[in-house]
Amino acid sequence: MQLETLPAMVVGIYSNEGDLQFEATTHLCKLLSIGCLGIASGTSENTKVVIDHGAVPIFAKLLGSPSDDVREQVVYALGNVAGDSPKCRDLVLSHGALIPLLDQ
Repeated sequence: MQLETLPAMVVGIYSNEGDLQFEATTHLCKLLSIGCLGIASGTSENTKVVIDHGAVPIFAKLLGSPSDDVREQVVYALGNVAGDSPKCRDLVLSHGALIPLLDQ
């Protein structure tokens, strides 16, 4: 996946269509870690690009999605963002993700 597609992915997570949200969150998750399984993390640069494109607040919001698949991908993505550095962890927490994450 190329970083050039990131703006389209961010638009997809803002969509009200569950299928589009799932596709976009899956692609963003893959950008953040190989296969979304935490086997190998993506680069800090990838994390920065995802953050700079405003994905973290919408990820936090999507923790309340009615789609189990979307929520699963968002949990992985937020975990990978938070695991990048203490600053990234604090960013995820500042968007109110902790309680919804614990509810998953």
